[in-house]
Amino acid sequence: MPSSWEVFWSRIIPFKKPVKVPSIPEILLNATLVNSTQKAKQIKMEADFYIRPPVESFKLLEFTALEKLVEIGYQYAKSEIEKWKNRPK
Repeated sequence: MPSSWEVFWSRIIPFKKPVKVPSIPEILLNATLVNSTQKAKQIKMEADFYIRPPVESFKLLEFTALEKLVEIGYQYAKSEIEKWKNRPK
């Protein structure tokens, strides 16, 4: 982890390679995600039927992919529900 001075100087000196650090909104978003992940684990353990569509390749705030995400979620849910309905009892 770079020091605050390293970040400062990398932004002031034009020929110095910039140090990449997360922005405050990114830090807040990640903190929220940590809490959300814990809650999701708890819900998953209590659920009778739980699915998670394969959307890992998309960024969290990739709003331009909304239609594609909806279609992926729909097709995945349809497939998983069909498997669940046809499972041996």
